[in-house]
Amino acid sequence: KVRSDIQQLEAALESYSKNYQHQPRSLSELQSAGILSAIPLDPWKTPYLYDPQTGEVRSKKGKSGLVFHG
Repeated sequence: KVRSDIQQLEAALESYSKNYQHQPRSLSELQSAGILSAIPLDPWKTPYLYDPQTGEVRSKKGKSGLVFHG
C-alpha cells in the first residue's frame, strides 16, 4: 500500500509540476488543483510527509522506512 500510494503521489506531483511549472507547497494542492480526488493516508492512517524542497514523499511510520524521491 505505501509503495503504490507514494507512486500515485509522485505521478500527481509530476503532473502538477508540468502544469504549473513549480512544485506544490503541500500535497493538499494536488487535490485543490483537481489532480487527485483525495490525498491518501498511509496504512497507519497518518498523512504522508512531503518536502517541497526535495520532492521527497515518505511514510512517517513503519518498519520499512520507505522513502521515495520525486
